[in-house]
Amino acid sequence: DAVFTDSDGNRVTLGELMVPGKPVLVNPLYYECPMLCNLVVEAVHEVVKELRWSPGKDYTIISFSIDPEETWNLARANKERYLSDLGRGGAEHGWHCLTGEEDQIRKVTEALGFRYTTDERTGEYLHPAAIMFASPEGVITRYLYGIKFPEFDLRNALYEAADGKIGTPMEQVLLYCF
Repeated sequence: DAVFTDSDGNRVTLGELMVPGKPVLVNPLYYECPMLCNLVVEAVHEVVKELRWSPGKDYTIISFSIDPEETWNLARANKERYLSDLGRGGAEHGWHCLTGEEDQIRKVTEALGFRYTTDERTGEYLHPAAIMFASPEGVITRYLYGIKFPEFDLRNALYEAADGKIGTPMEQVLLYCF
């Protein structure tokens, strides 16, 4: 029920963005991050390009800013940048870039276990390099840490989050074995 503003300036709840039967990749960030967030979202972008499954069709990506000062226009610019060379029809309906108010951001980051603080010297946010996966019902199923995500790891995390409802039968058998 957390309320955010999407990249079109519309108020939405996270629940409205979750599609029955589709797992969710959650990417907390801040769009004007000078370093770490850009590395993480770029890694997500690169592995999404490798993955045969598509956002919007097979799963949902929710990238949201932890900086309450950032605007939906900034979210829009970032969404356009990442979708421009993705080359996946329908991805614009499956990769959501959001901004929000501090109380809503804290509500979600606390539920995710995503801890961050502000560096008083620089004003930058200090946070882990991590993405999370959730079931279609919103249950956290996995965390991946780092600034590079192998395609197999992402596919496996999405498969687990979907409870076996995506991928070919052969992929389901292979992923089950792991």
